[in-house]
Amino acid sequence: MKFQNEFIIFDTEYTSWEGSQERNWQNSPDPNITEYKELVMIGALKIKKINNKFKITDQIEIYTKPKINFILSDYFTNLTKITQDVIDKKGKTFNDSLEVFYNFCKDENNNLLKIYSYGNDFEILEYNLDLYNFPKNNKFYYWRCMFYDIKDFFKNYIDVNKYTSGTLFNAFNINDENESNHNSLWDSTSILLSLKYIDENYNLNTIL
Repeated sequence: MKFQNEFIIFDTEYTSWEGSQERNWQNSPDPNITEYKELVMIGALKIKKINNKFKITDQIEIYTKPKINFILSDYFTNLTKITQDVIDKKGKTFNDSLEVFYNFCKDENNNLLKIYSYGNDFEILEYNLDLYNFPKNNKFYYWRCMFYDIKDFFKNYIDVNKYTSGTLFNAFNINDENESNHNSLWDSTSILLSLKYIDENYNLNTIL
């Protein structure tokens, strides 16, 4: 995998409940809730290699209001520290959130940049496009070609199954006082810290 001189790292948070991951968001024990992976947050970093170093040139946090289960579960809030108040005040519609993210993922010449996540989080965006019945000719479906799973890069150095995006930095014994697992912006930062470590310690010319 080769990275462009400028690219995006991002991560998502989406609605969840106690045990939802284990049951794959099916057969909720609460008869009043049908569980879906509705987008709640996108955190993204715009990265550019300057003087042979990866630098953050811009960053963004986008909060999204779920349409179906619009009240966040206590489990989700405890996990992510995203409160109902934050979503009520800062949350955008899913369409508006994607539009903001889409424009963020462009360079100064208005060209779309490649986008990386730990596990292809475009699947969450596409899940929500399907859930909310977006037409298949919508530009956001065609955007898939710009998304890549950065695990394919890291698996050359570590057992990627042992780490999430937010804990990835631990694989390289990196200390960071801003650690906040299950926060999209932190999880993106964890990926970047790990990428920078490899770039700086393995002297890989092929990283670009």
